[in-house]
Amino acid sequence: MKVAAPTANAGFIVNGETLHALFRIPPKLKCENPLPDLNKGALRELQELFKDIQLIVIDEKSMLGIHMLYLIHKRLTEIKPKDCMKPFAGMSIILMGDFAQLPPIGDLPLYYTDTKKMSKFQADGVELFKVFKQTIIFDEIMRQQGESQKRFRECLDNLASGNFNQSDWEYLGERSFYSLSVDEQEDFMRVDVPKIKTALYFIFQNLPNSKCFLHVLAGGLCEAHAKKMISRSLEHLRRTAEKQFGEET
Repeated sequence: MKVAAPTANAGFIVNGETLHALFRIPPKLKCENPLPDLNKGALRELQELFKDIQLIVIDEKSMLGIHMLYLIHKRLTEIKPKDCMKPFAGMSIILMGDFAQLPPIGDLPLYYTDTKKMSKFQADGVELFKVFKQTIIFDEIMRQQGESQKRFRECLDNLASGNFNQSDWEYLGERSFYSLSVDEQEDFMRVDVPKIKTALYFIFQNLPNSKCFLHVLAGGLCEAHAKKMISRSLEHLRRTAEKQFGEET
């Protein structure tokens, strides 16, 4: 079995790897361009890697686009040419995740069906997604349980349904870094610094003016200096979020 996800962070959490790395897919391949063939050495390497693999598990399906789904199929048919006429070369694939979460970047979500607005390869991806016939729905919340988490669950549901409002924003703001007591702030800053660096990376990667955050990612920082840079980054995040929320209202 192989486990993978669309992003490095998601792949790390499930003890897997990225789809691009697993299937040797160029990261900047445009949806209208075909997938380049592997050279002989890379092809032999993947054929050996997948020789005894029968199942592929892909997490965070909301971030998996229809073009990427086609690319996975295309690469598998290259790896297993004897089964090239079968979807995904006959491999079993499980898609996990929640479509209410983040959509793919530079691609269309799996549930998109208007083939007039997509490339040929994306249209092939639409047909490939139709191969998935069985769905298992987990309807019990495991992380936010109990009466004390009720309001938080409501916020999450509102975010997923597009009904997030001012009241939800204010509730979440009560637990922002700058709303915590001094003791709580110190407890937060005692969290493993490398983990904070990783979290900040995924928060700031799509935000402008994040030069101070880039310093946090630099290797070799002492813990005290890293915490100082983290504090500056958190302040930038707070200002940016407040500005964006104000513009929307």
